[in-house]
Amino acid sequence: MKNTSKIKKLIYIGFLLAANFLLAIISYSCSKVEDKKLVYLDVSEFTITKKFSKPVTSILIEEILFPLKIYSVDSIYLISNYRGAEFFFDVYDQSFNKIGSFGRRGLGPGEFQDLKFKNQFTLTETSNIKLWVYDGTLFEGYFIDLKKAIENPNTDDFIEQKVSLPIFVQTLPEYFFTNETGSEGIGRSDMYSEGRYFLSQDETTLKWFDKIPDVESFTHPENLKLAYHASSAYSSYNNKLYSAMTFFPRIDIYDVVGNIEKTLFFKKNYVQPDFSNFETPFNPNNFEYFYDIELYSKGFLVLFVGKKRSDIKNNDNNIKSTILAFDLEGNPQYKIEFPFLFYSFAYNEQTNEIITIDRNSEETSFNIWKL
Repeated sequence: MKNTSKIKKLIYIGFLLAANFLLAIISYSCSKVEDKKLVYLDVSEFTITKKFSKPVTSILIEEILFPLKIYSVDSIYLISNYRGAEFFFDVYDQSFNKIGSFGRRGLGPGEFQDLKFKNQFTLTETSNIKLWVYDGTLFEGYFIDLKKAIENPNTDDFIEQKVSLPIFVQTLPEYFFTNETGSEGIGRSDMYSEGRYFLSQDETTLKWFDKIPDVESFTHPENLKLAYHASSAYSSYNNKLYSAMTFFPRIDIYDVVGNIEKTLFFKKNYVQPDFSNFETPFNPNNFEYFYDIELYSKGFLVLFVGKKRSDIKNNDNNIKSTILAFDLEGNPQYKIEFPFLFYSFAYNEQTNEIITIDRNSEETSFNIWKL
């Protein structure tokens, strides 16, 4: 009986050891799969392919006093205007000849309160352009026919689809205009409402959070939206969303339903941001990393600064912009250095040109950089 009891005990111990060994293997495998989501990079690792000393040409459009951003959409440019202009957007051809305007400010038919565009567009078989735009004040998204919007801006006839936006998209960051098949529709937020990797307090590890991470120790609750601010764009080439954060040196690649597939983290010289002061949400000691992101058929481009906010705002022409280029899978390709600072850009794949807004002179102009 004693031998039988010993045998049973040995079998039980053996079973426990085997089970623990199996669990360790599974855990190790899962951690390896999870590790593949996180890639550490350094800007110095990119090869300089182009270093500009001055733009190829500068174009002054006198009727545009305060352009907010320029977008390249197929064969045209959309220029987003600051508040005060009659229309939210002006439309120009690739030679900067004006085609028209759309998105009149107001509360009447065909009018909007706070119209935005996030590079979401579709080309019809007849090369007509249709856009997703959204109004962060009215909490609505619109799929519009651009040609009709220019020809008849005072009616709602150019709106082909209208959707109500969830409350959280009225604020930062930007929204993801696609459904799960990648066709016209509206999807989910790319940032703080879904959860993401976030740097731990010891500044050495990144952890996954299903919800908003508990960051109250260095972020005032009212500053959470600012802390998570990012530029984002959706690629119709592979149905993925790309976002580049402003106050964290990280780029995320999402699948079509909002799951992070890969995070690119620039760790060297990283300083954790502090948003604890409600009265000064834009902490001058925080570093600002990525200002803009543009997609094209073979990859994406991000605008990198990586300097302290106080230094950027007191720019003495020593701070310059850099554009980092990646393929669609997030693999580094090259970098482009510019002679001065700018805050946004557009990339025209047809002409292989980068267009930036020059705010360094008395009159605002558009700089063209030929790659």
